[in-house]
Amino acid sequence: MALIDLIADLQQQAKAQADEILEAARREAQAIEQEAARDISEQFEALLGRKEDESRADARAAVAAARRAAMQDTLEARASLISRVFERAHSLLPEVSVSGDYLDTLGRSLDEALEFVDGDGAEVRCSPGMTRAIRAALKGQKGLTVTEDAEITSGFVVTDKTGSVAVDERLDARLSRMQRALAIDVLGRLPER
Repeated sequence: MALIDLIADLQQQAKAQADEILEAARREAQAIEQEAARDISEQFEALLGRKEDESRADARAAVAAARRAAMQDTLEARASLISRVFERAHSLLPEVSVSGDYLDTLGRSLDEALEFVDGDGAEVRCSPGMTRAIRAALKGQKGLTVTEDAEITSGFVVTDKTGSVAVDERLDARLSRMQRALAIDVLGRLPER
């Protein structure tokens, strides 16, 4: 073999070896590229999943906040309604205290109140407009004093002779005692939303 043939053979072997190395490098680069693409895809899916989870959590928090705000608005509206109802009821009490319906039950209310105090020496304090009706309802009962009290706007208060027991039958006090039950009743009549 001549030197030229040997050089040609070596060049051919070198070229073949270079082609093999180049082909192996291409395959390795392609495998690295595919692995990188898979990694990027997996990272993207994971990121997308986290973002979806965050979005869902944000949406749940926003819905919860909206519900709380709506509930607060509803409670405030109901409280305002109850307040207006009782303001109106309190404003009507002086008128109610001189109405026929109230005056028809006055004797029974006085009798019930007097059961808690010793009748002898008891005092009935009432609003100025009710003095005549109170005296008429108490007609025939002895040892009772009827006194007008400008601070009492409706109804009456019965006290024993020592002043240690008082039965408060002022209409505003009775309304206040019934306020919780009446508020529940009023709210129960509201339509559900």
